[in-house]
Amino acid sequence: GDHDLTRKYGSPGAQTLRVATTYIHHNHNSQTLDNDIALLKLHGQAELRDGVCLVCLPARGVSQTAGKRCTVTGYGYMGEAGPIPLRVREAEIPIVSDAECIRK
Repeated sequence: GDHDLTRKYGSPGAQTLRVATTYIHHNHNSQTLDNDIALLKLHGQAELRDGVCLVCLPARGVSQTAGKRCTVTGYGYMGEAGPIPLRVREAEIPIVSDAECIRK
């Protein structure tokens, strides 16, 4: 859900859960930040409410349709050597085919 690093206890209604397991992308490169993504398995369950919702992931081996749009969120850099934001940001981006992704 929403999280604001400028507040001592996060956003109003924030939930704090421990992380049971971290799954880092197998091709992550900390030098180039390629494949800079991870999934966190929580220890316990988050309460679904405003700002906290489920994320649908495709089954292994299932490709999403190129051209559809999806929402991404995170604290990533806001430009080449730009600052890291203090609040979670989100953007809507197009899904590209595996071939186009490899090409770029």
